Amino acid sequence: MTKNKYLFCDIGNSYIDFVLTDFARSIRTRAKTGSVLDMTLDELLQNDEGHINAYISSVNAVGLKMLRDALDKRKVPTECLNQNEMKAFANKNEYQISNIDILGQDLFCDLIATKDKTFRIIVDIGTATKILVITEENLFLGGSILPGPYAFLKAIYNDTDIKGEGILQSDTPLLSLKTEECLSSGAIFGTAGAIINIIKLILQKYKAKKPFIYLTGGGSILIKGKLNGLSDNDFIYDQNLTIKGLARAFEFEKYQQIN
Repeated sequence: MTKNKYLFCDIGNSYIDFVLTDFARSIRTRAKTGSVLDMTLDELLQNDEGHINAYISSVNAVGLKMLRDALDKRKVPTECLNQNEMKAFANKNEYQISNIDILGQDLFCDLIATKDKTFRIIVDIGTATKILVITEENLFLGGSILPGPYAFLKAIYNDTDIKGEGILQSDTPLLSLKTEECLSSGAIFGTAGAIINIIKLILQKYKAKKPFIYLTGGGSILIKGKLNGLSDNDFIYDQNLTIKGLARAFEFEKYQQIN
């Protein structure tokens, strides 16, 4: 018997994350937003004879249109998260999100991705680094946004006469005599240091005890090895956190089984 499968798609400003799952096994891949998606989808969906439905969150209108066109061509039914659905979910599950009319769909998915009844901080590192805070009572206190590590490099290359390829290395040394390694160090350790200090200020201000601190987003793989050594708080790394929130928004009970 062929299982139904579900394609969850999170469209960001730089990349689209895809997870194809039946909640027993998941396949994850990503593509550049605005790029030709045919090859990515062909590879992801090849030899798949099951019935597939797609569910999308997006902060990029052009990327959303391109993905919907590509899925329509493959006759894959799609549903897109929108503000009305976000409001309905928040009301049903007693989330207090006063800025839900303007909140990005990806950030909403981050906020609802777990049912923890504790003070939560979510760090989502992408084109921008977003730090979100939600209380034990599911009250969204707000967030802090700073440039992502790649945006750091882009700013350096755009605003100085330094030339380079903008490559970040997760194993970069703290100090180097090579310009590109120095830039990589600044982007990675600078991001890590900023995250740690902002979190310390949050915990001091709200007197939070034993918070859960989640780390996600495409750039998190570069930063995660630098955080635990700088902080007394353990970070819970989950590359699929946003996707899990998207699945939960569409009422999939097994959303936590996406791996």
